[in-house]
Amino acid sequence: MSRRAGANTSGGEGLWSASDLGQHRFRCGAADRLVQRVPASDRARRRRDGWEIRCGNARPRLGQPPGVLEVQRPEHQLCPHRRQALIAMALPRIEPIVPTLAAEPFDDPGWLFDVKYDGFRALCFLEQWRGHFVSRNGKPLSRFTALADELADLLQVDEAVLDGEVIVADAADRPQFYDLLRGRLAPAYVAFDLLWIDGVDLRPKPLSERRAVLRGLLPEGSSTIAEAVSVEGRGCELFELMRAHHLEGIVAKRLSDPYGPRTRWLKIKNPGYTQAEGRAELFNRGRG
Repeated sequence: MSRRAGANTSGGEGLWSASDLGQHRFRCGAADRLVQRVPASDRARRRRDGWEIRCGNARPRLGQPPGVLEVQRPEHQLCPHRRQALIAMALPRIEPIVPTLAAEPFDDPGWLFDVKYDGFRALCFLEQWRGHFVSRNGKPLSRFTALADELADLLQVDEAVLDGEVIVADAADRPQFYDLLRGRLAPAYVAFDLLWIDGVDLRPKPLSERRAVLRGLLPEGSSTIAEAVSVEGRGCELFELMRAHHLEGIVAKRLSDPYGPRTRWLKIKNPGYTQAEGRAELFNRGRG
């Protein structure tokens, strides 16, 4: 059996961790972080385009005064033309894969089965130590920019594009879409794909390789970001666990597939999931 999850912290917190498929214990530390969303202000050294930046307290916590940036020019720096070319480079425009609804779960050793998280689907673009989210319809999710910036601080990359879901979890460790919608709890990001990293386009690679790179990128024990919980081959068992824990469902993905317009993902929804009730009326309200 294969298990995918964010690691637990020593205090028992972690973003959607699972000890094994049989117990399937989920934990999330995002619910108690409502007043801790401001990124850490004690970042050490930063390096960008040949310049070293020392940050004393440039982005302070609430109630603390801003610091002063010291910019030092190192002995070896990029030539002006190379620096300008790097600044002009843009991350690729990506069309997210939209899962197709399937009626029944299935087992297949060539497929990966992810937990389906109830939140906002979001591509996460990270570059130049800043981040932003884009919805599956191509619209900016500006309300979560603080979370994206924190991810840019947390992940040790110059640039990256991830695919995942912005969620919040309640005290019982279940995603709560309406709390996310109303901003009642601090959000976290569940990543299930890595499409681009430091100038390398991973989309032509099979899903199995992309997930391996993603797993190596994510920090252990983080309550801000984690890899989606998943299993290989055992879709029916995972789906039954989703029903037992009153979760939304699962998403099936072929391990050998690249990330592109011809790739097909399948979503199998839990018919007893009550948070889905009234969702269409909510988003259609005020239209037409």
